[in-house]
Amino acid sequence: MSSNLSCFHGEYTKIIHTEEVLVGMIRERIIAGIGLSPHLVQILEPGTLPRTSSGKIRHLDALKMFLAAELVPPEKMGTLKIII
Repeated sequence: MSSNLSCFHGEYTKIIHTEEVLVGMIRERIIAGIGLSPHLVQILEPGTLPRTSSGKIRHLDALKMFLAAELVPPEKMGTLKIII
């Protein structure tokens, strides 16, 4: 994925980065915060992680889906699909 992503710093500054730059920034923050280098940093589409009915992330289900390579973004809903 090579499209640009938005990253907000502070309340008013908007900086545009490629996914590769954003992943590098996230990796650096994790290393600075806990001193460990993550094996993988991946940007996911909204709605990709499974959630409970109250909106909490279902961590075990997300891990199982990731390990089975089944963690995919949800299908886009159009107006017609919402009505049906």
